[in-house]
Amino acid sequence: MRISDVPAALDRMEVSAAETRACLDAIDRRLRQQAEAETIIHRPKSRYFHRQMSRWTGSDEREYQRILAALMERAGAEIDRLCRRLARQQAAILAMRRKYRVNEARPQASSRGWQATEEEEGGGVRGG
Repeated sequence: MRISDVPAALDRMEVSAAETRACLDAIDRRLRQQAEAETIIHRPKSRYFHRQMSRWTGSDEREYQRILAALMERAGAEIDRLCRRLARQQAAILAMRRKYRVNEARPQASSRGWQATEEEEGGGVRGG
């Protein structure tokens, strides 16, 4: 591979990793929505509360967590496959960066906001 081809290859690899990450986020979101919907169906409310009070009780939360765990277990193979794929993609990106000495890592978007890359976490001076 020519050195002039490296940035384009890294871009393609990063886009592919972002797509895999988006698939994982979509699966997580879908399972959480499904668990919430099933919880609402299984635990109908017989009491009416004031508009500003939550109708979600502790037992509702336990039921939601139980249903979510069951859904996650059923989708476990797909989630594991995507997690392994993402790990391989990130390892390949890091290996290419090291091989061709490309130091500028792009910030990685996730469902929890921007995350620092390995290089940013390990380096730098932390002031106080």
